[in-house]
Amino acid sequence: MGAQSFSDAECAAPPFTHLPLERGCSFSAAADFNVAHNPGHTCFAYADADGVVRKITYLEFGRAMHRAAHVLRPVGQGQDGAVVAFIALSDTLVYQAVVTGLVKAGLVSRAHPFAPPLHPQGSTA
Repeated sequence: MGAQSFSDAECAAPPFTHLPLERGCSFSAAADFNVAHNPGHTCFAYADADGVVRKITYLEFGRAMHRAAHVLRPVGQGQDGAVVAFIALSDTLVYQAVVTGLVKAGLVSRAHPFAPPLHPQGSTA
């Protein structure tokens, strides 16, 4: 294997702050923690069709999660805990933003009929 190289921005980034393990939280709460404490760090990395590695920061993912939450349940509309079932034909990154946005919006995600629901509190039923 070749040596891994890091960009100047990655070398200058502040150290990564880990979520305290004694705190139980949902994935959306963990995403919010990382937006606040690790906004410039890489959350997702993937190779595009040309083989170029693209990186999505915690800040970018957090913004996508919040946009999805607002689109799916605008502030003050609907009830907490409503079950939302969906079938998504999208890439992994969009899928994660939508699922996390559903949970952030206080909805219960049911990705398909056989999957356990994802609750806003972070546990499954």
